[in-house]
Amino acid sequence: MLNKPNQFIRLRKEKLEKIKALGINPYPVKSSRTHYISALLQDREEWIQKAEEVSITGRLTAMRRQGKIGFGDLEDISGKDSALCSSKFNRRGKLRTVQTCDPGDFIQATEGIFTPNW
Repeated sequence: MLNKPNQFIRLRKEKLEKIKALGINPYPVKSSRTHYISALLQDREEWIQKAEEVSITGRLTAMRRQGKIGFGDLEDISGKDSALCSSKFNRRGKLRTVQTCDPGDFIQATEGIFTPNW
């Protein structure tokens, strides 16, 4: 019975192979964080006006996927914020990458900051 792999372990291994197939190193030695979440939250309007690309890293604490769009809550040592990935803004295969993520994963998100108008 111990030789039979758990279904959750099998699924995680399948997702790991998908990440590797996308050309992403699932275990990078370092990341290229440009800002902590709290810094972006304090000056959100200023960052939106700058339209500058930022990189944040942290643990994915929640994930909601709905068709061609995905939302996630990303948390680092300084705070928590939401991230959006949509096929409308899909560059560099990001939506496929998000589809392989699960709550508890450590990720890096790189993009501009915006407030959705819906």
